[in-house]
Amino acid sequence: MKKSYLMIAAAAALFAACSSNDNFKEVEEQESAISFNQALNKTTRAYIADEAALAGEGGFIVYGYKKKTSEANWTNAQTIFDNVNVKSTNSGTSWYYDNLRFWDKNGTYNFFAIAPYNPTTGTYSLVANSAPEALKFKITGAASAISTASDDYLIDRDGATNVSGSYTTTHAAVDIDFHHIMAKIDFKLKSTLSTGTIEVTRLVMTGWNSGAGTFTQTLTATPTALANTEWAIPTAGTGNITLVGSGASQTKVALTCATDATATDVTDWYIMVPQNIDASTLTFTVDFTFKDGTYSETFEDQVATLTAAQVWGTDSHTTYTLDIKPAAIEFDVTTICGFCVDGGQATPIIVQ
Repeated sequence: MKKSYLMIAAAAALFAACSSNDNFKEVEEQESAISFNQALNKTTRAYIADEAALAGEGGFIVYGYKKKTSEANWTNAQTIFDNVNVKSTNSGTSWYYDNLRFWDKNGTYNFFAIAPYNPTTGTYSLVANSAPEALKFKITGAASAISTASDDYLIDRDGATNVSGSYTTTHAAVDIDFHHIMAKIDFKLKSTLSTGTIEVTRLVMTGWNSGAGTFTQTLTATPTALANTEWAIPTAGTGNITLVGSGASQTKVALTCATDATATDVTDWYIMVPQNIDASTLTFTVDFTFKDGTYSETFEDQVATLTAAQVWGTDSHTTYTLDIKPAAIEFDVTTICGFCVDGGQATPIIVQ
């Protein structure tokens, strides 16, 4: 787990109007600005892998609510953050939001966060539960796509709940603990043939569940024990992605046999809607050429099919490795018939 805490500094100009040191001290104690820390869990598994990447995606969204500490429930809670963008202009080394809010020492707060701020495909909403202390996120329109065109959604699963308005004597920043809720897959190619060069001209993956997904947060879920039941995917088994050879400028993958017996990465990786895939439905179609000396032959539509059910789980990373190994035409002798009849016994012929 990698955590990086980024403080949002309160603007000194806020206190410029104070006329004495005593007044300055009083304002400082009672009106400290609310700020946020953010941490990314399992960042090596995702597209938004660090603070700079999160800043480049527009930062994150915060929702926040306050009630009087003396009140037993949240019936009269005030909304103090509603779809507020926490952002960075310096690659995530510091964070800020517009129109600062301030701590109420007699208040209790709940905060909820989601990222990225401005997704390409999905839309966010908060699903009302019993009260603002038990809200959960919903995402509609999430799509599976290549990393450069997909959204790597993050949510703070636990929220920052029942935060005291005192929040330590220095008014520490609110901790936002992000977790990934999509799945990452990538692809490697190799060839264990002893000699020759193989050029992969096209690689297509079919048979996964396509269509936009809808995510509804389960409040009891934990990052290490998540079911894909949080996701709904409307269309089954029709997904089709061209991994290699998708356009005229797409670089083909050349494999030197034996030298490339260790798998090498294909051009990119993908952020996918988490899902369970039935056995034998996920198929890879590979087109490639194989040349050795004066011999040249093109093998087309060599299909690799997985026989076991596949699971692309929330916050998971799956790597598929394909061994491109065309089979040589070989000959064998099964039987030699002739010079025998009756089950192999010779029939004597008497010559007189």
